[in-house]
Amino acid sequence: MQVSYRPDGIHNFHKRQAIRLIVSGDVVAGGDGEVYLISRGQAKRIESHFCGATDCRCAAGAVELLDLEETLFGIRTGWCTARP
Repeated sequence: MQVSYRPDGIHNFHKRQAIRLIVSGDVVAGGDGEVYLISRGQAKRIESHFCGATDCRCAAGAVELLDLEETLFGIRTGWCTARP
């Protein structure tokens, strides 16, 4: 499933546009509601797209880490728009 992801409701200092991603559609509970599961590579791509500055302390795409082993990541479903 292809989605357009843009974190709203957080301080978006860098004013970046939405990023398109392909997600499996698997939804799990995250820290602030339901999230789509994404890969580590997608998480890095999101963070790089929304910030990329190593010394910056912004939310950098607001990717959620879902496990201690750093293998599961998620993005809020409410910040995604399905793409045809």
